[in-house]
Amino acid sequence: MMTRSARLASFLVRKGTDVKTVQRLLRHSDVTTTLGIYAHSMSEDRLTAQGDMLEAMMKPPSDSVN
Repeated sequence: MMTRSARLASFLVRKGTDVKTVQRLLRHSDVTTTLGIYAHSMSEDRLTAQGDMLEAMMKPPSDSVN
């Protein structure tokens, strides 16, 4: 199970946020921690899937009632 910080980092990396910014947001003392845990080990397919999931979760609910 991924923690919120791991999900946030994955989302930010997928959206192209520079790693130094992700490091600061997650309060890692060293950027290699951020790279080693989140960016370096993730495949492009996994990042795409996570991005799609986050996009679906953040989508506002439909106003129409069926």
